[in-house]
Amino acid sequence: MTTDKVDNDAKANNIKSYILRDDDFEKFREFVAFEFGQQPKLHGTTKRFHTLNRERDTAIISLILGSGMRVSELVGLNEEDIDMDSNSMTVSRKGGKTSVIYFSDIAKADLKDYISVRKRKYKPEKTTRALLLPSQESINWKEGRLTVRAVQKLVEKYAKAFGRPSLT
Repeated sequence: MTTDKVDNDAKANNIKSYILRDDDFEKFREFVAFEFGQQPKLHGTTKRFHTLNRERDTAIISLILGSGMRVSELVGLNEEDIDMDSNSMTVSRKGGKTSVIYFSDIAKADLKDYISVRKRKYKPEKTTRALLLPSQESINWKEGRLTVRAVQKLVEKYAKAFGRPSLT
């Protein structure tokens, strides 16, 4: 075996920890939606926050995995940017350009679940346009949209519990 082959195999193994492949997408989504909150060693506060934010967090994971959008595009979404009839959303991209991105039927179902509880659980002001809202029970809560860093942290939390701590 050549050194190049060994180096390429090592690179491939390293990359595996950073990405989801094949049915890992659905396994990770299912984990966030259902299994995370059932872990026996889960702290009470963490379990309560998962119950509160389960629909939102599942929608976030589904939209990222089911559309390929960037986190900054996701947190920039407003309610009116979503078109459920065509499974699409209008996003602001780098450089201020707008694009239409399509999402999967699973992401659509998860998004509908979130939207059905959004007003009750997150109590947005009438003027709030942001689709994804922070929990009022969180320590650093402030009215407005979920931040890029908050989404990164929730993905890190779920990825670590899923056994893929380097997943990005």
